[in-house]
Amino acid sequence: MRALNNQRGAASVLVILLIVVLATFFAVAIMATWTQNSLSIRTAERAAVYYTLDGEAERIIAKVDATLYEAQRKAIAYMDTLYREDAVPEDLDGIPASFKREVSRTPLNSTMRSMMVEDIYKRVYLAYAAKDLVPICEELGVQLSSEDISRYLDVKQPSPTPEDLTVSFALADASGMMLEVTLGINCDHYRIIFGEGVAWKQAMTMTPRGSRDRVQILMWKQCQQRNDQSTAPTYDGTVKK
Repeated sequence: MRALNNQRGAASVLVILLIVVLATFFAVAIMATWTQNSLSIRTAERAAVYYTLDGEAERIIAKVDATLYEAQRKAIAYMDTLYREDAVPEDLDGIPASFKREVSRTPLNSTMRSMMVEDIYKRVYLAYAAKDLVPICEELGVQLSSEDISRYLDVKQPSPTPEDLTVSFALADASGMMLEVTLGINCDHYRIIFGEGVAWKQAMTMTPRGSRDRVQILMWKQCQQRNDQSTAPTYDGTVKK
């Protein structure tokens, strides 16, 4: 009888231990599911916020690109008309004397002519871009790196790069997420063919060499705004090539 009672007692202990183990595993499973579900909800919310900011950034980029298209059209029109007459753009103010001398200069050979013409086109294009972007940037509430047209036309300065004329802006959501963007301005390359003799400009033709995006993304950085108004980067902003 005593042996039977001992066996019953041991069985009861095993049942109790089994119940405790199962209850523990059940509680752990519930907590893991709740945590994963909560994380999934937060991730989905952050993704929705990010893509809202991304959509707004793309809208700004589209307006900037449309403005650059018009600036490009004006620059090409200048090269096809006034430049052939050794004249400067009539609708640009503050043109430096160095540029006025450059447009009437005749390099010694076709290679030097090609380099000079492409540089002049690039400078005129960026000057029109800077002028036309001023009202657009004011409308959109974004920052233009410089409104000084003369700096792009001064041939004493190095040929401009996408970093010389930039558009920057930061978008924020009520959740504290921010998206900081900096855009550089690209310029198409042209294959230039010249005529012979003193009338080389009149017979000049410019053909695009491939296609480039007018807007180059220099920075696209996601940040989290803190209570002290500082930002903690969640991505370093480096544009992957």
